[in-house]
Amino acid sequence: MALAGDRIPPARAKQPLPPRSYPVQANAVIHADAIVALENGKLRPASDAAGLQVIGIALEKYDNTGGPDDAAHVMVGRGQYRIRTSTADGGTAITAADVGNQAVAASDEFVVSGGLINNNQAGEITGFEDPEWVWVDFHRAGAQ
Repeated sequence: MALAGDRIPPARAKQPLPPRSYPVQANAVIHADAIVALENGKLRPASDAAGLQVIGIALEKYDNTGGPDDAAHVMVGRGQYRIRTSTADGGTAITAADVGNQAVAASDEFVVSGGLINNNQAGEITGFEDPEWVWVDFHRAGAQ
């Protein structure tokens, strides 16, 4: 399930890489706090689609509906963020036993531990709060 609006997640202090600006893909709608990915070098909401490279969390909103590639740039944060986990988009929900493993982006809102078709890695699971919320470290995501 994709985000329907902006939300601001808590972030942990560890953020070894500064935020970075990326060009937005044609027709992409990026919500603040969406998990985002690059497809052919353009920013779009994360999903289980093939060929995506998950890179972090959108720090601002941009609606590029009807717009071309590169119509705008959006700042992306990399570091540890509190993210929802759910099986709503398929996949296997994250449990406490998954801490230290890689999270997989199920959508721009949810991460899972696996079980999807493409299993686009989002980052390392660094904490488990409860069956709905986990901490994911995006600081190595995208390696860019």
